[in-house]
Amino acid sequence: MTSKQKRIYKFTKYLTFPLLLSFSLAACNSSNSSSETTTDPDLLTGKITGVSVEGLSYQTESQSGVTTADSTFTFKEGESVSFFIGDIAIGQASAAAELTLFDLVGIADPDSLADGAETKLKQTTRSSFQFEHLSNLVVLLTALDEDGDFANGVVIPASLESVAQGKTLDILGSKTKTFKYDLNGSELLSEAVTEGIWQSTPTIVSPGAALDAFYAAMGITPEVYTTAKELYDTDEDGNADFTTSYAFDDAGNLVSKTRETDDLSTSEVTTYTYDDSARNIGIYRESNENGRTYFSQQEKAFDAEGREILSQTDSDGNGIFEVRRVTETEYYESGYPSYNKQSDEQFSETTGELLFLSAYTTKYDTQGNHTYQSNTSQNNYDGQTSSQSITYTFDSAGNRTKEEIDNDGDGTADVIHSYGYNDEQKQILEESDLNGDGEIDTRETAIFDESTNTATLSYDSNADGVIDNISTAVYDDNNNIISQRIDEGNDGTFEEVTTWDYIYNSEGFALSTNEVSETSPEKNQLTTYTFDDEGRLLTFSYIYANAPEQNYLQTIAYDEAGEATFYSVEHGVINTDYYYRTTTVIHDTYGGQTTTEYDSNNEIKSVDSLLYDDRGNQIEESSSDTYESGISTYKTTWTYNSDDQVITESVFRASEEYSNTTYAYDEQGELILTTSTILSDQGGREGEVTTITYEFADLGSWQALYRRLD
Repeated sequence: MTSKQKRIYKFTKYLTFPLLLSFSLAACNSSNSSSETTTDPDLLTGKITGVSVEGLSYQTESQSGVTTADSTFTFKEGESVSFFIGDIAIGQASAAAELTLFDLVGIADPDSLADGAETKLKQTTRSSFQFEHLSNLVVLLTALDEDGDFANGVVIPASLESVAQGKTLDILGSKTKTFKYDLNGSELLSEAVTEGIWQSTPTIVSPGAALDAFYAAMGITPEVYTTAKELYDTDEDGNADFTTSYAFDDAGNLVSKTRETDDLSTSEVTTYTYDDSARNIGIYRESNENGRTYFSQQEKAFDAEGREILSQTDSDGNGIFEVRRVTETEYYESGYPSYNKQSDEQFSETTGELLFLSAYTTKYDTQGNHTYQSNTSQNNYDGQTSSQSITYTFDSAGNRTKEEIDNDGDGTADVIHSYGYNDEQKQILEESDLNGDGEIDTRETAIFDESTNTATLSYDSNADGVIDNISTAVYDDNNNIISQRIDEGNDGTFEEVTTWDYIYNSEGFALSTNEVSETSPEKNQLTTYTFDDEGRLLTFSYIYANAPEQNYLQTIAYDEAGEATFYSVEHGVINTDYYYRTTTVIHDTYGGQTTTEYDSNNEIKSVDSLLYDDRGNQIEESSSDTYESGISTYKTTWTYNSDDQVITESVFRASEEYSNTTYAYDEQGELILTTSTILSDQGGREGEVTTITYEFADLGSWQALYRRLD
């Protein structure tokens, strides 16, 4: 990519200062507010420009308040201003007459914000980039906005202030995907819905859409570059032996990908089409090789809400789609589904005749209960068809009261199960009509104790009112079973009699459980747990008194940081060599770990490592061969420059370096050249060098870049 000669938008005021937005801000005792009248001659008015943000709390060294409908706040010369919602830090800057969201997240040079964005988004570093900080902020403001439309300004509901107390979100420390995930699952949003601020959880917009919305509000067209051409030189003559080119439409969508050799003997062109919402609805591929032409196509369709309703593939491009999936869905006004049908179809690639059909249908009531499902299939290969459906009925409490099974699709239930419940909504009855004749064939009843534990379970195998099998159980104060007796003939003879004894810790957790069967001694088992003072599991074991070959012991040890560093698993007769395995795990300062596994002779079986540098870049991944006594037979290492860009990648096989790749970047930070060398290869490729040169095009859209990299 060449240097950008012209910027569409220039900022005349840049601010540089340290920002820490992951802490919680304490409330200021100042009584001043932007809504109060003041005669202080030193008091100045500032404004968030580009997009209005109403309802943000702010704080300076002397002032505090809430931003007005036109985004204003008050301050004095030389002060800094911090913005927040409850205890969630939104941003801070040196107070001025005009501030933008760029300023709030510490972006001193907006012009270079998109430099190297594609390469950065591909990096493995855990560090986040400035454009991600801005995206996180806009994603948050859009989610909290009263109407969720960033373009018409942001209004933070006043009632959200109290809900946000005690909450934090890491705008500056999170990658965009992590932040979106954290926000979507946050207590902030769930509690706001509970408090009635919103009817449902707000939509979380994508990072790219958020950035595009902000740039549009600022009147800026971003320069966002992506790879437009890859030139491969495989024989070191300085000329491309084949190229891959990409073309984009005005919205930044990929519309074609062309791959061709330098002599044009082989080529492949793939074109892409989109609907009005930039969803990919068509992929069409044409390839030419040795004078032969091949075609294929894939098509999709979506409903108005963006849900896929059709997907079909024509593998030979003759216009007949051999594979098709059709999805039909209906919804209640609440947005919950009432009906869904998914059909998978296969057709003859020559005649288009339907060969196989499989359909799965579900229905739901207004409460979200699953009331119906069916499976149907039609196999025209052998003329076989099948159909089965199940209809479910629920009471007002959401309990399933009836299940009607139609095994042959004739509309008549062949099996009917009915269920009854007590006042605590515990199931106490199941009656089954096993042949659909309206007569009950089996009946099962349950009786619960005061703690709602199942005390008695009885089974009447022919529903004649005579109990044929009965099981009784007793529980302790911790609701753990302590005895069970099963009489399979209800004749007073117990086929199974089992007791359990427990030893509890102060928190009521069972440290040991001794299970004793009077009727099946081979099942007798002692289960034990031990914990350290921090509550971490140290040992877990179960011992069979009469089946020692089934014994099991697991041991865990921890380092000072609380990380598990030692595991051992022992099967068979404990303290013998029937089967034994230990594992050690070494955790480093930067989140990496090395795992070593030993056999019963304390010999290394394997060593696996994942290592990172102090900035979170992955620097090594290795795995040993079982028969190499821990020697890393497969290993990849990486080195990085000061911008966290990978500059070398080395691949090792059988402890010998197999290949080495170097990476070079332009001044904007985009990858422009890779050089890969095969250093050792039994297939005769040793010494091969391949260079790939990259050229770029401006997408003019952050969202287009994110979509391309997804």
